[in-house]
Amino acid sequence: MVEYFTKFTVQKGQGDALENILMEASKNTRTAPECILFVVARSPEDEDAVWTTEIWTSNEAEAAAMEKPEIKEITNKLLPILQGAPTRTGVRLVGGKGLPLVR
Repeated sequence: MVEYFTKFTVQKGQGDALENILMEASKNTRTAPECILFVVARSPEDEDAVWTTEIWTSNEAEAAAMEKPEIKEITNKLLPILQGAPTRTGVRLVGGKGLPLVR
């Protein structure tokens, strides 16, 4: 499994648009068995930042999902409003409520 926390920052005043775009991405992952978790969260301190938490079965599965036409369409909506590149941090989730025990 691969796990990520990603911070997206957009141009001033575009936080709600970013949230909507990422929620659209989240809907697409619901039918993708290779995506175990895709959560969208807002920052209470920064209205122009949105975070995602993702768990995928493998790097290859996540990369393949990014090549799907519907995901490319979402990416094309996202790119014009981004303020710089998203910051992605790989993590190793250990477990907890709502997650399978991984150790």
